[in-house]
Amino acid sequence: MENSELSARHQPAISSKQIEKLLFFIQVCRSGSISAAAEACDISIATGSRKLCEFEKELGLQLVKRNGPQIQLTRSGEYLFKKSKDVSEIVDRLNQDIESFTKEPTGLIRICCAPVYARGHLIPIITAFSNIYKRINFQIDVNPFGLRDYEKYDILIGAICSYNAYLENNLPLVKKSILTEQFITVASPAYIEKHGKPETPYDLSKHHCLYGSSITKNRKWAYKINGNEVLIRSNNTADINDSHLLHQAACLGLGVAYLPEFIVSESLEQGKLTRLFEDIETLHWHLNLYHQPLGNLDIATELFKNFFLKIARNAKSDDDIASLVQNLGLPSDGSLDWATQNKDEQSFSHPCLLAS
Repeated sequence: MENSELSARHQPAISSKQIEKLLFFIQVCRSGSISAAAEACDISIATGSRKLCEFEKELGLQLVKRNGPQIQLTRSGEYLFKKSKDVSEIVDRLNQDIESFTKEPTGLIRICCAPVYARGHLIPIITAFSNIYKRINFQIDVNPFGLRDYEKYDILIGAICSYNAYLENNLPLVKKSILTEQFITVASPAYIEKHGKPETPYDLSKHHCLYGSSITKNRKWAYKINGNEVLIRSNNTADINDSHLLHQAACLGLGVAYLPEFIVSESLEQGKLTRLFEDIETLHWHLNLYHQPLGNLDIATELFKNFFLKIARNAKSDDDIASLVQNLGLPSDGSLDWATQNKDEQSFSHPCLLAS
């Protein structure tokens, strides 16, 4: 009977002012959760949840059943999605067509990037972007704590641990996931020979530990032991606020380190480091891109965000970035018509990198 309610109203059930909320509802249906839909639509999770609640209230119908992070469509929700799902595709095509008429963008993009990603990753992507968009300049701040001053930046590339994820809940920013890695506890063979090998995380209190506040935000390392999440307080020997220096210190035998897998994988393969507690699961380290909601982004920042994510999400190493950059070419959405039509004019303009 719910379906007939939608079709039997005397006034239109969905007004022109509600199209934006309808588009978000469609994205929720396709994504399977409000958080995933919010990321796809460049809005915060709180804003997305509010949009959906308002939409249901305005229609006088429950469209979804919420079960934790996942959602389940009601009969009304299924009916509305079936009838309206093509709307978002039409809007997307229109947006792509309109973007093809844009003029060459200009502007300054203020980026804050965590040191762990800045080295070997960020600059190659900016260089490739600047070869196409020659009138967009950059101001770069390499800082592991950029989220504390998010108002100063257009784009933030920052890392956060699973057990510290609550720190980003109240940020009025859109989050885009770049990379999720497991933490690995490591020590050099020389350290193990000299100090012995810790058999369980509880043994760490007897060992020299290398702590980085930019990595774990506190002196506790997280493990899952017998199905329970356990935080082990490390016996701090050195506080090194740079993941690459911390990695180097571990390789040289200064102490035990707790680092994301992608930082130590090569050293593990080369035998410079040994993995500890292989059978014990750790929590995860998340590298994200944060930005203002879509309506607050200028064209330059929106272009770079999309360009960056296209490369960063598919690159597993520095070599992957170089290969993706080389093969990327011009965006497929046609938004760079000006790039081929105004080559002579562009040759006199060069992007600038500004140190913050």
